[in-house]
Amino acid sequence: LGPSGAGKTCLLDLLTLEDKGGAYEGDVRLNGIPITPALFTKHCATVPQVDRLWAFLTVHETLSYAADLLLNMDAATKAARVNAIIDTVGLTTSRDTKVGNQFLKGLSGGQKRRLSLALALVSSPSVLFLDEPTSGLDAAAAASIMAFLRQLAQAANIAIVCTIHQPSSAVFNGFDRIMLLSKGKVAYLGPAAKTESYFANIGYPVCENCAIAEHMLNIVNSEFSDPKQVDEILDKYTPGPAKTGDTGPLQDMSERGTSIFSQTMTLMKRHWTITYRDPSVYVGRMAMFLMACMFFAIIYIEA
Repeated sequence: LGPSGAGKTCLLDLLTLEDKGGAYEGDVRLNGIPITPALFTKHCATVPQVDRLWAFLTVHETLSYAADLLLNMDAATKAARVNAIIDTVGLTTSRDTKVGNQFLKGLSGGQKRRLSLALALVSSPSVLFLDEPTSGLDAAAAASIMAFLRQLAQAANIAIVCTIHQPSSAVFNGFDRIMLLSKGKVAYLGPAAKTESYFANIGYPVCENCAIAEHMLNIVNSEFSDPKQVDEILDKYTPGPAKTGDTGPLQDMSERGTSIFSQTMTLMKRHWTITYRDPSVYVGRMAMFLMACMFFAIIYIEA
């Protein structure tokens, strides 16, 4: 976490192997193994900040198509996994509800966020990356999402890494470890429970009636705090010894991956369903092309 411009998204891009320009060094490892694009695809998943979902598909259909694209297993096992994920993310009552958009009433913002998480869980990743999962949600929904993520990490044994811009106390208390960034540097890295004592020891105790998350972000924000103070806080942080070693064998991913033919058929089926339920886009295109043809026909009518 950190103020705007601290480097949160840049760090997440590097961890997820997103090459967006610039010079960088070092490597990213999973259980001691350097992560390649192929290894990342097999064992990791990302959830973007903005939900990218098909408005005219239901919750069950969205997850079923994802399972058909990703998983190489029989239909019964695939259906059982989809149903288990729906139950896990708390969307059982919305199973047959369309996602919706600004024109079609469907899922709420919090439910869409959980559906995006469910899509990432279809492949049973070992590590899950999220870019500001509470963005656009009210305080109650944000706290609910983060509580769910904590339960998910413990129940499914998944390492979850996320960026947070301005966490409430309820959200902050759900973290096990935090990295506080400012000006592209680390101001603190360690257990969330020890942040208050750390900043007290370096001379920046939490003021009365002030949450620790709010206090930290205030004192490292170089745009609204004394830049010399921010530099002093950054200089006082001393990185501890790097933790190395293998935490165990990576999960078997032999069930991942389907044939090109199977993926093509799934995409065609999904596209037909969307077209059938939302013909307005294609009717609009037909009308536009018809008008264009008529326009050029009139131009050359005397030719």
